[in-house]
Amino acid sequence: MSTLFRAALVGIVASTFTVPARAAEPNDLAPKAIALLRTHCYRCHGQDGTNEGGVNYITDAKQLVRRNKVVAGSPDKSKLIKRLTSEDNPMPPEDEKPRPSSDEIALIRKWIEAGAADPGTPAASAKGLTPAEAIAAMRADLETVPARDRRFIRYFTLAHLALAGLSTDEMQSYRHGLAKLANSLSWGPRVVVPKAIDRGASVFRIDLRDYQWSEKTWEAILAANPYGVDPRTDDAKVLAAGTECKTPYVRGDWFTAAAARPPLYHEILNLPETDRELEKLLRVKVEENIRQERVARAAFNGSGVSRNNRLIERHESGSVVYWKSYDFRLNTGRQNLFAHPLGPGDADSQFQHDGGEIIFNLPNGLQGYLLSDGKGKRIDKGPTAVVSDPKRPDRAVENGLSCMSCHAKGLIPKSDQVRGHVQKNPAAFAKADVETILALYPPIEAFNALVQKDAKRFQDAVALTGAPLSVTEPIAALALRFESEMDIALVAAEVGIITAELLGAIERSAALSKVLGPLKVEGGTIQRTVFVDAFADLVRELKLGEPIPSRQVEVLRAIRQADLRLERGQLELAIEGYAEAIRLDPRSALAFNNRGLAHKRSGNLDQAIADFIEAVRLDPQFAVAFHNRGSARQAKGELEKAIADYSESLRLDDRSAVAFSNRGYAHFEAGAIEKALADFDEALRLQPKFAVALNNRGLAYSKKGDTAKAIADFTA
Repeated sequence: MSTLFRAALVGIVASTFTVPARAAEPNDLAPKAIALLRTHCYRCHGQDGTNEGGVNYITDAKQLVRRNKVVAGSPDKSKLIKRLTSEDNPMPPEDEKPRPSSDEIALIRKWIEAGAADPGTPAASAKGLTPAEAIAAMRADLETVPARDRRFIRYFTLAHLALAGLSTDEMQSYRHGLAKLANSLSWGPRVVVPKAIDRGASVFRIDLRDYQWSEKTWEAILAANPYGVDPRTDDAKVLAAGTECKTPYVRGDWFTAAAARPPLYHEILNLPETDRELEKLLRVKVEENIRQERVARAAFNGSGVSRNNRLIERHESGSVVYWKSYDFRLNTGRQNLFAHPLGPGDADSQFQHDGGEIIFNLPNGLQGYLLSDGKGKRIDKGPTAVVSDPKRPDRAVENGLSCMSCHAKGLIPKSDQVRGHVQKNPAAFAKADVETILALYPPIEAFNALVQKDAKRFQDAVALTGAPLSVTEPIAALALRFESEMDIALVAAEVGIITAELLGAIERSAALSKVLGPLKVEGGTIQRTVFVDAFADLVRELKLGEPIPSRQVEVLRAIRQADLRLERGQLELAIEGYAEAIRLDPRSALAFNNRGLAHKRSGNLDQAIADFIEAVRLDPQFAVAFHNRGSARQAKGELEKAIADYSESLRLDDRSAVAFSNRGYAHFEAGAIEKALADFDEALRLQPKFAVALNNRGLAYSKKGDTAKAIADFTA
C-alpha cells in the first residue's frame, strides 16, 4: 500500500449606455460592453497595473473568453455575469461608485449571449523584443555602465510577455511584482527598483550590490533556471565578458515564481535552518523578552490561516521588529490557548505548539518570512493539518509566497481574546499567572497601535517599489500567472518566434509533436511543466543556440525517468535513476523517498527504511515519506513503529485516506480492533468508495464477531 509521491515539477470614466430599443448587432454591442467594463471595473482591474483578483485584462474581450471569465453565448455560465449580479459579493463592491445599472448589466449579458465579440480595438500592447533584440539591448545598456561596475550588473526580462501581446496594463502589474520581489529578497538598506533599459520597459537592469547579493547568489538562481540558452551570438559574448557571467539575465516572471518560494527564497535571503539561529542573526532574544515581559501578545480563534486557535507575539530589537506566531493542530489540552495562555514550555500550565510563522522587517522596510515546526526547525511548507492557504492549488502554506499573499498590506490587525477571558474568569488561574498574562497580553487598542505602526512601515516601503497596496498581492499574482496553462501564442513568444514557426517545428519533430501537439488544437493549451520538459528540444529544433542545463530540471527529469522504470517494474534501473538524482542533488527528499519505494518493492526493507529516514530528515514535513516508512516497518512486523509513522504522517496531512487505512490495518494486526475500526471509518469518510478500506474494515468486524457488518463491507 505504498504511495508514490510524483515529481511535478480608475480614473477613466466613460459615458454610460442604455439598451437601445432596436435589437443590437453583435458588433454594436461589443464596444459598448467593453466601455462599460472600463467605466465600472478598470480602475481596480488594470489601470496603472492594478490587479485586484488577478483580472488585469478586464477590458480585453479575447482574454476574458480565453481565461474563462466569459463563456461566449452563455451569460449564465459566465463568471463575469455571476459577479456583477451576485447578492452576497457583487462586483464592483457596493461602496464603489459609479455602479452599473440593471440596463447596463443587461447590455453586457446580451453581448455575451451574442458571442462576446471582440470590439476590434484592443488595449494598447507593450512593445515586445525577441531574445536576440533583448540581448542586444542589454549589451548596449551595459556599455553605459562604468567598466569597474559591470561585473555586478545583471538583467531581468519580461520581453517575452510583451511579445505574447500582453497589454501595457498587464505588463505594469508584472513589473510591480518583479520590483517588489527583488526588494523582498534584499538585505540592502533601501528600496531599489530594477531599471528599465528599453522603450517598452520589458528588460531591467539590477546591480547585485543594491540587494547585497553576491555572484554566488546569482549562481544559485542560474542553477534553478530551466530556460538557460547560450545563443552564441556576438552580443551574448560581449555581454558575458563584460559581466564576467555566462548568463547574466533570467526571465522575470520565472524568477518571481521561483524565488518567492523555497528553496530559492531561503538561498537568496540566506535564511538559517532554525528560528533560534534567525533570532541570533537579528539579535532578538525571545525567551528573555518573554521573561522580562517585553513582548506584546494576542491570542484568538478564527485566524483565517490556522485551523485552530492562534497566538501572535511581537518583539523589538534595535531597528528590527520580529513577529512570531504559535500554531496548533488541536484546540484541546495544552493546545488550548484559553486554558494555557503562558508558554511555550514543558510545564503543565504552558502551551505546546506545532509550528509557527515568523515575520521580520528587512532593512529596507519590507518583510522577510520563515516557517518553522514545533521544534523551531525551518520548513518549506506548513502542514495542512495546522495551517492552509486557499489561494494555492494544494492549499499548503508555502514560505515566502503564501506569506506575501496573505500579508499584502503588511501586518493584519487581530483582536486578542485571552486578556478579556482571564479578566472575566480570574479564579480559573493562579493569581501570579493572572498578573503575568495581563502583562504579556496588552489591551486591544495598545496592541493594534503596534500593528498599525509596523504595517505603515511596510506600506511605505511597498510604495517605494511602485506597487499598489491591494488585496491581490502583485508577486503572488505574477507567480499564479506564470503557473497557469500556456497557449500557443505564449509558447511561441517564450522562445521568441511567431506561431507559424512554432507549428512548423512541431510538424517536423515527432518528439515535439507528442508533447506540444495539443497547441495545434483550437484553444489548446499545455502545462508549464510540459513546456519546461520540451524546452531544450525546442531550442535545438529551432536552432536558437545551445540549452544550458539546469540542475533542478536535471534532478526532476532523473526522478521522473526513474518513476517510469518503477511503474514498469524495472526496479534495479529505477534505483540507479534515483541514485543519479541524489548525486545531482544530495538534498532531494523526493529522490530518497522514491528510491525507498523501489527498495521496498525489491524486498530490501532495511535499505528502504534507511532512505525514508533520510527523506524525512531532509524534509520533516514530508507526510508521504513518513507514511512510506510506516509501510516498510509494518512489512517488517515493527507494528508500534509503523503506527507511530502513520500517526506522524496524519499529523502533517489529516486528509489521507490511505494513511488512515494503513494505520487501521497495523492496529488490526496488533489486535487493537476498536482503534482499527475507527481508522477504517475515517478512511471511508474521506473516500467512501475505498475498496481496500471496506475490505479491511470487514476483516475487523469479522474478528470482532460482527458478521452482519463484515458481510456488508465485503459486499460493498
